[in-house]
Amino acid sequence: MDKINYIKTISAILLLSMTAITALTAQSQYIKVDNSIVKKVGDSVVISFDIKLDSLNKLSNNYKLVATPVLSNSNGNSQLRDIVFSSRRKMIVDLRKQAIVPNAHYATQKEIVNYQYRIPFNGWMANSSIYLNLRQEGCCNKRTLDTIVISEDNLQPIIPTINTPVYIRDLKFDYENNVNSKFTFVHPMSSEEAIDIADNRDRGLAIYFKQGSKDINPSYENNKISLDKIVQAVDFIKADPNLTLSKITILGASSPDGRYKFNLNLAKYRAEDLISYLSYPDKNIFEVHNIGEDWVGLCNLIEKSSMPSKEEVLKIINRYSIFNGREKKLMDLARGVPYKYMKEHFFPKLRSASYLQIFYKVALTDSLTSEQMAIDLMTQGYYEEALELLSTVENTPSILNLKGVCYMMTGDVKSATYYLEMAINSGSDDAKNNLEKLRAQQANIQYK
Repeated sequence: MDKINYIKTISAILLLSMTAITALTAQSQYIKVDNSIVKKVGDSVVISFDIKLDSLNKLSNNYKLVATPVLSNSNGNSQLRDIVFSSRRKMIVDLRKQAIVPNAHYATQKEIVNYQYRIPFNGWMANSSIYLNLRQEGCCNKRTLDTIVISEDNLQPIIPTINTPVYIRDLKFDYENNVNSKFTFVHPMSSEEAIDIADNRDRGLAIYFKQGSKDINPSYENNKISLDKIVQAVDFIKADPNLTLSKITILGASSPDGRYKFNLNLAKYRAEDLISYLSYPDKNIFEVHNIGEDWVGLCNLIEKSSMPSKEEVLKIINRYSIFNGREKKLMDLARGVPYKYMKEHFFPKLRSASYLQIFYKVALTDSLTSEQMAIDLMTQGYYEEALELLSTVENTPSILNLKGVCYMMTGDVKSATYYLEMAINSGSDDAKNNLEKLRAQQANIQYK
């Protein structure tokens, strides 16, 4: 067994040996939560519980129940990964409409979900509680249900050998932050592979079309700016040896006015025309979703507006299908005033090869991979294992800083000072901050 795999194995054994802080049971009229556990593992919080629907509250085929765990106290809060209970029929409908809740754990109504989540511990989380917010969602409406407590006031501050935060950087996280700061429509592959067109349109980039047209017009709306951004993003990823372009998703859409079959084909041609315009040599990199008439997008625009007969319009859309007179009933409502309003204000925003998103992977070079593995060990409190791994790589400023942090956290002040000073002389600002904290601790100065 090589050294890196050996370190991984030892780390996994140590992680499994950590004890739980608390175990609770919680229940509402909608769901039941059992075996809830909150762990502090190094500088992380691990949350685990079993959750299932109450057997007396069966969901309609047109609805789903979304449970959102929230870590919260008076200093802040953090929403965790959603759990979604749904009928198989509703799942299929959402999948076809591209209305899947991003990054959520999906389950049918009869399943028991074992939920597990890990989040880095931050100072504000001390004495936090974990709540579960419940909401019910249909085609075009949402209803807030209960909030229940899973774990209350159990997280205490982590106090290592030095009682102030140290400066180490998660390399993968840094890369992802850097990309996202430049391009809001570019995402790491691990974050989300589904497109939620109802709630996350700002995650994508839209290219708009004139009514009935399938041809891209760069001078129409802000198309030229958006097209240039796409090219810049692809070039940025290709130029970095630590980034790999994974896929480009394109959602073809049309407005609801006109014949359904024509609109379905129009949405398809719009997505295909965008692919042709981009002229990317590897066509397999593209993933196309054709939703045809974008009724979900229309509902989203309606809900955010103050249009006339708003509630009546949403009721019609929710009650009648496309093939059961939906559009005719909208045209007849209030002598056609609401429909004309939508056609003027909303329909142009739905004619798009829209919500283009670019996904990438962080593929660190060998030296950075070892550095990231050492950081992962350190955040779990395995400083000796991290030092062993760091001894196998070149002493760059960041590596010297990490070595100094390991010695800081194990109480070896002499070695910590030696490596942090070397890192400072090599240009590490993180090491400078860490050495100041170390000296402050030695002088018994308290820092928040």
